[in-house]
Amino acid sequence: MRKVLVTALSLFLLPALIVGCPTRPGGGGGGDDDDATDDDDATDDDDATDDDDVADPETDCTDGEDNDGDGLVDCEDADCADEESCSWPTSIDQRTDVEFEGYEITCEEFGIEFDTTLPDCADRYSSVMVERTEGSLCTDCDRTFEGPYTPITKGGEETCSDLLDQPRPTEGAFGLVFTSATQWTVWTEDGTTGVWSEVGVAEDDGSGSLIFSSGDVVHDAITDPVSCDAQDLGFLTVTLQFSPAAKTDG
Repeated sequence: MRKVLVTALSLFLLPALIVGCPTRPGGGGGGDDDDATDDDDATDDDDATDDDDVADPETDCTDGEDNDGDGLVDCEDADCADEESCSWPTSIDQRTDVEFEGYEITCEEFGIEFDTTLPDCADRYSSVMVERTEGSLCTDCDRTFEGPYTPITKGGEETCSDLLDQPRPTEGAFGLVFTSATQWTVWTEDGTTGVWSEVGVAEDDGSGSLIFSSGDVVHDAITDPVSCDAQDLGFLTVTLQFSPAAKTDG
């Protein structure tokens, strides 16, 4: 804990200044003698009860206030160094990977059935997300993060947004529970209703990033440009990667 001390330089200089000075007969120097026989009374100017004030420590590390008046707020104050919440990131690097492995399916056109294989596809989105402090918050999470997405084209592969006829996301939001240094529980927000749902646990992959991956078979029907009955179209995998964003100077 940081202790703010009131430094009185005169207390250090005083012994040097009085060396060699004559005293009144009987030892009555007219002031406190600060020696081994010091009586440490109420008028003592340098005794065991000296009033070198120690300021009260920061009393609340999450209220946005400078409780002890030292110019440092919440986690900026060393008084809060042992608070678990002060080790949580306030911004994260987030990457979302979408990969689709197309299956061979049966379709029909002009009354003629034929087999075709859907193409594979891959999308990647990256974002530096900052803490969301108002609006739709994940109340079951330690922190809520949001940020705009930058799409990254993975060379040689068709984009899944085009293949699946879905628009590319322009922004994202996640709620995180910092279960441990190597495990974060991930929540996602329904962009339409604003409802938050837990999706799983992201675990450290050994590089400092925490990974959550989920995959499932896409079962649907295709009606354009040909008719394909509802069937398994392919396997869709979504991988979420999180890591504390690198701090920048200033």
